[in-house]
Amino acid sequence: MLDRYNLDPKETIMVGNDPTADIKGGLNVGLDTLYIHTNISPEIDPNSGATYFIPDGDTLKMRDYLI
Repeated sequence: MLDRYNLDPKETIMVGNDPTADIKGGLNVGLDTLYIHTNISPEIDPNSGATYFIPDGDTLKMRDYLI
């Protein structure tokens, strides 16, 4: 995605609800990450390494990190 859309990793954030597939994947390519724990997320992993964390699934809180 970074190459396809010519995105700067320093200006891009990976948002996801799975600490392995989403967060570790984003971290592996040098992105900041926002982990939002939802009702379909695996059990909360406090060691996910996410840059930002929303434990209650409130998607409106993402504004605080994305603006």
